[in-house]
Amino acid sequence: MHGIGNYHDAQTILQWVRESGEGEYGRPSCVEDEEAPLGWEYIGKGSARSVWRSPEGVAYKVAHAAEQAYQNGNEVEYLKDAWRKKAPKGCRLPRFSGFDVNDEVIVAMESINGHRLYDYVYELGNDRGDYYDRMIRCEMRFGLIDLHDENVMIDAGGILVPVDFGL
Repeated sequence: MHGIGNYHDAQTILQWVRESGEGEYGRPSCVEDEEAPLGWEYIGKGSARSVWRSPEGVAYKVAHAAEQAYQNGNEVEYLKDAWRKKAPKGCRLPRFSGFDVNDEVIVAMESINGHRLYDYVYELGNDRGDYYDRMIRCEMRFGLIDLHDENVMIDAGGILVPVDFGL
């Protein structure tokens, strides 16, 4: 893996999420309220996980419930496999690490300086160019089934970066 993130921060955000109480739809209340620990930033949520940026600028993915934590372990394995296969032209892979905290895997991932593809095209009005073709090439090369324009980023250099290797 890539030496990104650290065990202490993975432990900090897991504890924050687990101790926040249950909110709507079984999600932790801190996810529903988009609250983060001091110095941290809430980035977003999916159906089973949420993402938080540490003060050092690393994105940490936490399962909403311990029973869903297997998804992070799967993502680490999918990322390892993707790095072995290498990214298609015009794309790159994020640096990442996985931390085993209290029998749960927390994914630490490079926080991409850029915009989600959806925002880049539809909110910011940029030309879509061949970004959707690049996304499809990544999806096919890495065998991803949930890759869409909100799960890929366009970095500051115009390179497409898939950021969700979960299911």
